[in-house]
Amino acid sequence: MRRRILPELAGAPTVRQLEAELRREMYRYAYLRTLGRGLSVLAAAAVCMTLFLRMFPVLRIQGDGMADTLREGDIVIAAAYGRCTPGSVAAFYQNNTLLVRRVIASGGDWVDIDGAGRILVNGVPLDGVCVAETHRGLCDSALPVQVREGEYFVCLSCSSLEPDGGSGRIVCAEGDSVAGRLLFRIWPLPRMGPVR
Repeated sequence: MRRRILPELAGAPTVRQLEAELRREMYRYAYLRTLGRGLSVLAAAAVCMTLFLRMFPVLRIQGDGMADTLREGDIVIAAAYGRCTPGSVAAFYQNNTLLVRRVIASGGDWVDIDGAGRILVNGVPLDGVCVAETHRGLCDSALPVQVREGEYFVCLSCSSLEPDGGSGRIVCAEGDSVAGRLLFRIWPLPRMGPVR
Protein backbone atom coordinates (compact mmCIF):
# COMPACT_ATOMS: atom_id res chain seq x y z
CA MET A 1 0.00 0.00 0.00
CA ARG A 2 1.34 3.35 -0.94
CA ARG A 3 1.60 6.18 1.59
CA ARG A 4 -0.30 9.26 0.84
CA ILE A 5 1.26 12.66 1.65
CA LEU A 6 -1.17 15.00 3.25
CA PRO A 7 -1.42 18.35 1.45
CA GLU A 8 -0.60 20.30 4.67
CA LEU A 9 2.75 18.39 5.05
CA ALA A 10 3.87 18.77 1.46
CA GLY A 11 6.24 21.72 2.19
CA ALA A 12 7.35 20.58 5.67
CA PRO A 13 11.11 20.36 6.42
CA THR A 14 12.76 16.99 6.69
CA VAL A 15 14.21 15.60 9.92
CA ARG A 16 17.71 16.44 8.74
CA GLN A 17 16.73 20.01 8.05
CA LEU A 18 15.18 20.28 11.51
CA GLU A 19 18.33 18.86 13.15
CA ALA A 20 20.53 21.33 11.20
CA GLU A 21 18.32 24.24 12.24
CA LEU A 22 18.41 23.08 15.88
CA ARG A 23 22.23 22.94 15.76
CA ARG A 24 22.37 26.46 14.31
CA GLU A 25 20.09 27.81 17.04
CA MET A 26 22.05 26.06 19.80
CA TYR A 27 25.31 27.50 18.40
CA ARG A 28 23.78 30.97 18.20
CA TYR A 29 22.52 30.72 21.79
CA ALA A 30 25.92 29.51 23.05
CA TYR A 31 27.73 32.26 21.10
CA LEU A 32 25.48 35.03 22.46
CA ARG A 33 25.77 33.65 26.01
CA THR A 34 29.59 33.52 25.77
CA LEU A 35 29.69 37.01 24.25
CA GLY A 36 27.45 38.36 27.02
CA ARG A 37 29.61 36.78 29.72
CA GLY A 38 32.78 38.12 28.08
CA LEU A 39 31.37 41.65 27.89
CA SER A 40 30.26 41.41 31.54
CA VAL A 41 33.76 40.37 32.60
CA LEU A 42 35.33 43.21 30.57
CA ALA A 43 32.90 45.76 32.05
CA ALA A 44 33.61 44.54 35.60
CA ALA A 45 37.37 44.66 34.94
CA ALA A 46 37.08 48.21 33.57
CA VAL A 47 35.11 49.35 36.64
CA CYS A 48 37.61 47.67 39.01
CA MET A 49 40.59 49.20 37.16
CA THR A 50 38.98 52.66 37.23
CA LEU A 51 38.32 52.38 40.98
CA PHE A 52 41.85 51.07 41.59
CA LEU A 53 43.44 53.92 39.62
CA ARG A 54 41.32 56.49 41.48
CA MET A 55 42.42 55.08 44.83
CA PHE A 56 46.00 54.27 43.74
CA PRO A 57 47.02 56.66 40.95
CA VAL A 58 50.14 55.82 38.95
CA LEU A 59 52.47 58.82 38.62
CA ARG A 60 55.61 59.50 36.59
CA ILE A 61 58.24 61.61 38.35
CA GLN A 62 59.30 64.79 36.52
CA GLY A 63 62.57 66.47 37.53
CA ASP A 64 65.33 65.46 39.92
CA GLY A 65 64.33 67.60 42.90
CA MET A 66 63.99 64.52 45.12
CA ALA A 67 67.04 62.75 43.64
CA ASP A 68 67.98 61.22 46.99
CA THR A 69 64.64 59.37 46.94
CA LEU A 70 63.23 59.51 43.41
CA ARG A 71 64.70 60.22 39.98
CA GLU A 72 63.20 61.63 36.83
CA GLY A 73 61.28 58.96 34.93
CA ASP A 74 60.54 56.81 37.99
CA ILE A 75 56.98 55.47 37.96
CA VAL A 76 55.30 55.19 41.35
CA ILE A 77 51.98 54.15 42.84
CA ALA A 78 50.39 56.62 45.25
CA ALA A 79 47.58 56.33 47.78
CA ALA A 80 44.91 58.96 47.09
CA TYR A 81 43.13 58.25 50.37
CA GLY A 82 44.07 58.93 53.98
CA ARG A 83 46.30 61.61 55.46
CA CYS A 84 49.95 62.20 54.76
CA THR A 85 52.16 61.86 57.80
CA PRO A 86 55.37 63.79 58.52
CA GLY A 87 58.26 62.06 56.79
CA SER A 88 56.16 60.61 53.97
CA VAL A 89 56.65 61.66 50.34
CA ALA A 90 53.57 63.21 48.75
CA ALA A 91 52.59 64.43 45.29
CA PHE A 92 50.49 67.57 45.13
CA TYR A 93 49.35 70.14 42.61
CA GLN A 94 50.62 73.70 42.63
CA ASN A 95 49.68 76.00 39.75
CA ASN A 96 48.57 73.01 37.64
CA THR A 97 51.97 71.34 38.11
CA LEU A 98 52.41 68.04 39.90
CA LEU A 99 55.17 68.39 42.51
CA VAL A 100 56.73 65.69 44.70
CA ARG A 101 57.84 66.80 48.16
CA ARG A 102 58.50 65.34 51.60
CA VAL A 103 55.92 66.19 54.29
CA ILE A 104 57.60 67.96 57.22
CA ALA A 105 54.60 68.89 59.37
CA SER A 106 50.81 68.78 59.33
CA GLY A 107 47.96 70.91 60.68
CA GLY A 108 48.64 72.52 64.07
CA ASP A 109 52.45 72.04 64.00
CA TRP A 110 54.84 75.00 64.32
CA VAL A 111 57.70 75.10 61.80
CA ASP A 112 60.83 77.25 61.94
CA ILE A 113 64.39 77.29 60.55
CA ASP A 114 67.09 78.25 63.06
CA GLY A 115 70.32 80.17 62.39
CA ALA A 116 72.19 76.94 61.61
CA GLY A 117 69.67 76.07 58.90
CA ARG A 118 67.98 73.24 60.82
CA ILE A 119 64.24 72.77 60.37
CA LEU A 120 62.43 72.75 63.71
CA VAL A 121 58.98 71.25 64.11
CA ASN A 122 57.37 72.22 67.41
CA GLY A 123 60.84 73.27 68.58
CA VAL A 124 62.46 69.90 67.83
CA PRO A 125 65.09 69.75 65.04
CA LEU A 126 64.43 67.21 62.31
CA ASP A 127 67.22 64.70 61.75
CA GLY A 128 68.90 64.85 58.35
CA VAL A 129 67.05 67.97 57.21
CA CYS A 130 69.20 71.04 56.75
CA VAL A 131 68.53 74.21 54.79
CA ALA A 132 71.65 75.99 53.57
CA GLU A 133 71.82 79.69 54.48
CA THR A 134 71.69 80.60 50.80
CA HIS A 135 68.38 78.77 50.43
CA ARG A 136 66.51 80.28 53.36
CA GLY A 137 64.91 82.85 51.07
CA LEU A 138 63.25 80.08 49.06
CA CYS A 139 60.60 79.48 51.70
CA ASP A 140 57.12 80.51 50.54
CA SER A 141 55.96 81.17 54.12
CA ALA A 142 57.11 83.68 56.74
CA LEU A 143 58.81 81.75 59.55
CA PRO A 144 58.02 80.64 62.15
CA VAL A 145 54.68 79.47 60.83
CA GLN A 146 51.89 77.37 62.28
CA VAL A 147 50.54 74.96 59.69
CA ARG A 148 46.79 75.45 59.31
CA GLU A 149 44.43 72.52 59.73
CA GLY A 150 43.99 70.64 56.47
CA GLU A 151 47.41 71.73 55.17
CA TYR A 152 50.88 70.18 55.04
CA PHE A 153 54.27 71.83 55.32
CA VAL A 154 56.48 70.21 52.68
CA CYS A 155 60.04 70.59 51.43
CA LEU A 156 61.97 69.43 48.40
CA SER A 157 64.23 66.86 50.00
CA CYS A 158 64.93 65.24 53.32
CA SER A 159 68.69 65.72 53.01
CA SER A 160 68.97 69.25 51.67
CA LEU A 161 67.05 71.89 49.78
CA GLU A 162 68.90 72.17 46.51
CA PRO A 163 67.54 74.35 43.70
CA ASP A 164 65.27 72.53 41.27
CA GLY A 165 64.62 75.33 38.82
CA GLY A 166 61.24 76.25 40.29
CA SER A 167 59.79 77.96 43.31
CA GLY A 168 58.27 76.38 46.35
CA ARG A 169 61.14 74.43 47.90
CA ILE A 170 59.27 74.80 51.18
CA VAL A 171 55.55 75.44 50.97
CA CYS A 172 52.28 74.88 52.73
CA ALA A 173 50.21 72.56 50.56
CA GLU A 174 46.45 72.45 51.01
CA GLY A 175 45.12 68.98 51.74
CA ASP A 176 42.77 68.98 48.76
CA SER A 177 45.67 69.68 46.38
CA VAL A 178 47.45 66.48 47.45
CA ALA A 179 47.30 63.86 44.67
CA GLY A 180 48.51 61.10 46.96
CA ARG A 181 51.11 59.71 49.31
CA LEU A 182 53.76 57.86 47.32
CA LEU A 183 53.85 54.19 48.26
CA PHE A 184 55.80 52.06 45.82
CA ARG A 185 58.21 52.54 42.90
CA ILE A 186 57.28 50.14 40.07
CA TRP A 187 59.80 51.38 37.47
CA PRO A 188 62.69 51.00 36.84
CA LEU A 189 62.73 47.36 37.88
CA PRO A 190 66.20 47.33 39.51
CA ARG A 191 65.07 50.04 41.97
CA MET A 192 61.54 48.73 42.48
CA GLY A 193 60.40 48.96 46.08
CA PRO A 194 58.70 51.14 48.68
CA VAL A 195 59.19 54.91 48.57
CA ARG A 196 60.85 56.05 51.80
